[in-house]
Amino acid sequence: MPKPPLDLIRRALEEDGAEADITTLSTVPEQQQASGSILTREAGVIAGLAIAAATFHLLDDQVSVELLVHDGAVVQPGDVLAHLHGPARSLLSAERVALNFLGRLSGIAT
Repeated sequence: MPKPPLDLIRRALEEDGAEADITTLSTVPEQQQASGSILTREAGVIAGLAIAAATFHLLDDQVSVELLVHDGAVVQPGDVLAHLHGPARSLLSAERVALNFLGRLSGIAT
């Protein structure tokens, strides 16, 4: 699997303001842990899972990402692509960027 484009991910996180998300910082306790899953909304072909995972890891290396499918997989609505666990602030702050990469790349692949 090719290495994720870390510089591109860093720039996207910076542009999104992920490190300074005022809502998350003011409403989510610093030590709060959370778990979540990434699910599909539409049928299609998945691409960009490594970039999505790297987005979470780059923001916070305490986030664990368990990928359940591989790029190129054909998926249906509601399929679970990954499980996430780690600091709630980090999950919320990286979510939009990770899903933007995943959605855009999967749209192209589909």
